[in-house]
Amino acid sequence: MTDIIKQKGILLKALRLERSLQGYSDPATAKMLDAKLVQIFGPQLANHFLSKYSDAESLIWSLDEENLKLFIERF
Repeated sequence: MTDIIKQKGILLKALRLERSLQGYSDPATAKMLDAKLVQIFGPQLANHFLSKYSDAESLIWSLDEENLKLFIERF
């Protein structure tokens, strides 16, 4: 039962992330998502990723499975 609750929580966070990405064209949403990346991965790694990719959305789609799971769990 605990695994089901945990999976449900992760799915709800993924849906929240999806809604954020849909609004990424809005500067306020983009700023929030960039700040969330810094909070999750730390300033150095987030800045490295954001300088390598054009925006946070392309970074998120490029994450490997482990880092994507980490991002969704902490988002």
